Amino acid sequence: MMSTQGGEVRIFDKMQKSREDGVKFVEETLPAVLTTVPNATAAKVIATGDLEAAIENAWMVFEVVPEHLHLKKELFGTLDAKSSADTILASNSSSFPASQFTDNVKRPERVLNTHFYMPPDIRVVELMSCGKPTQGLLIF
Repeated sequence: MMSTQGGEVRIFDKMQKSREDGVKFVEETLPAVLTTVPNATAAKVIATGDLEAAIENAWMVFEVVPEHLHLKKELFGTLDAKSSADTILASNSSSFPASQFTDNVKRPERVLNTHFYMPPDIRVVELMSCGKPTQGLLIF
């Protein structure tokens, strides 16, 4: 869905094959999804093995690592330290609430869980906060 509004979408993975597979999936599925979104514009999709380059100036980062709590805790600590202070950090976890992986996060109020509905032409996403109070209202 993020790739239907123009701009730039970055895929990060340490494994080159995974990056290539991610780009291939977007290239194969995006044209059909674009036909379902009014005024859609394909985003530029970039894959990188450099985390800092992937999150530079990002307004939102989605984590999709395996469902292992220690991985999520480590990654969110790194994302918190390396991203802009106002970047929204989102997980797609169905196993853990965001409050369980914010131990290493200095600004946990910007962390949330997201659940996108499938297939991609169903444009609904559930948002669940980590339970920390925010300074403002997040509206999509």
